Amino acid sequence: MNQRVVIVGVIGIVGVGAYFYFNSKLKKPTTEIVDNSQSLISVPPKGFVLSTPEEVVDTAKKITDAKGLARNINNSRLEKENMISNPRQYFIGKIPRILLGSKQYLDKKIAEKISAFDQQIVDMEKTLSSLGYKEVNGNIVRIV
Repeated sequence: MNQRVVIVGVIGIVGVGAYFYFNSKLKKPTTEIVDNSQSLISVPPKGFVLSTPEEVVDTAKKITDAKGLARNINNSRLEKENMISNPRQYFIGKIPRILLGSKQYLDKKIAEKISAFDQQIVDMEKTLSSLGYKEVNGNIVRIV
């Protein structure tokens, strides 16, 4: 009889403990805060109201396009700096090797390429500003 009381008591204590353990797990909220800084789609700024799903899709597309343009602008600037700092290395494979030794020809190609980079960057910045953003160090900033 003593043995039965002890077994029933232990089972009861284990049951009550399991009840409190699993009950507390069920009551915890399941919402989590997620870091969305590396996502391709950002949330519109505070106070910006989207009323239709089409507006949400359009805003997400603009943000994605703007981030891509900002990366391209930054990459173009870096490539331009790389070309200016080491033009012979930059033009290897792009112009005949024999012409790499000619300072006049190389200076002419550098000037042409700088002009092309500058025009490309200006065009991308115009497109970016038409989306309502500007580029800062490869990231987008909303124009207010």
